[in-house]
Amino acid sequence: MTLLNQKTWSIRLDTRQGTHTPKKVICPNCGKKSFVQYRNFNTNEYLQEDEGRCDRQEKCGYHKKPTYSKSDVIFRPKKISVKEEFGVLEKQSLYQQKGESQFANSILNKFGTGAYWYLHLKYHLNAYNFKINHSLDDAVMFWQIDKQNRIRTAKLMKYDHQLKRVKSGYSTDWLHSTLKKEGKLNSNFHLKQCFFGEHLLNQDLNKIIAIVESAKTALLGDLWMPQYTWLSAEGLNGLTLEKAEALIGRKVILIPDFSEQSRELWKEKAKDIQLKYQVDIQLSNIGESLKDGSDLADLILSNKEIIDSIKQRFGNDLMLHPKNIVGLYKPLFKSGYSYSFMDIQDVLSSCNTSVYSVYPCLDKVMISLIEWGCKEIINDKKIIF
Repeated sequence: MTLLNQKTWSIRLDTRQGTHTPKKVICPNCGKKSFVQYRNFNTNEYLQEDEGRCDRQEKCGYHKKPTYSKSDVIFRPKKISVKEEFGVLEKQSLYQQKGESQFANSILNKFGTGAYWYLHLKYHLNAYNFKINHSLDDAVMFWQIDKQNRIRTAKLMKYDHQLKRVKSGYSTDWLHSTLKKEGKLNSNFHLKQCFFGEHLLNQDLNKIIAIVESAKTALLGDLWMPQYTWLSAEGLNGLTLEKAEALIGRKVILIPDFSEQSRELWKEKAKDIQLKYQVDIQLSNIGESLKDGSDLADLILSNKEIIDSIKQRFGNDLMLHPKNIVGLYKPLFKSGYSYSFMDIQDVLSSCNTSVYSVYPCLDKVMISLIEWGCKEIINDKKIIF
């Protein structure tokens, strides 16, 4: 118990006072570093460690006032367990998947190996090594990685050889849902989506941001017009105020699918975003005259001149094809023997450079071997060739 004389002691919550800088400490109730103690500004001393107020009033609410008599004056709500706003996946999940999918093969065939590696290294175009349900073995993973490089989830989708989405049967799922089914993720995992491509926002702050509805369209837009940073809202209703917070301070253009409904909805969304975050955001006139439900991806894929310009930009060095890289380097590893990622890197680093140039770069060799050359991934850590 603290006995204080209110008439001679200047007691209040720790605030900036002259040259004094306030500090926050661990809250005794929620465990967060958000606790402001009561301070005697006459003696420059803090009171009891548990006397103060937590700044997280909505989520914690702890407030214990100093006592001026034998009766403590305390407001102590029931201690609560504060949950994180959303769950995130481990970063190693990016590198534990296989790479070959119909989507990847279609990018390689239509635009060449240079375009494939450009998209893969930027957006991680791998597939998932399913343990239970193999219906989506051929699906590509569209990762949702936020500005802080936290992995929220990945959308799994199947495409045909023409880069058209497979709409029949079991053709779409989410990685977090799959991991729950396989017992690899807590059932209480709470998803909070972000833009597909959001992790690119910190790489070039001067680029205009282009937002489209689908991840495939964002990828093809990036191949065609790299002067923009391409994001996907992941659907017509995916352009939300919650996601749009990541756009603060940037110039944004919206390119919805070519339909009157899409344009009208995103026009209203743009107004809401501009009002709340003061973002310079506007609707593009691309496809404005088209109202057939197609999108920018359809425009790109149907235009031979655009496809040829992309091929010319990136080139098509067949030696860079993942399968050719696997054919060159896979003989360095014993068949049926398990290797960790570090083991693979050690083998590649120690190989005879007069025979193996470790080309085109170690990252591409590693990706090709793990994603295109392995037979099995054991416990998400060991690779078997």
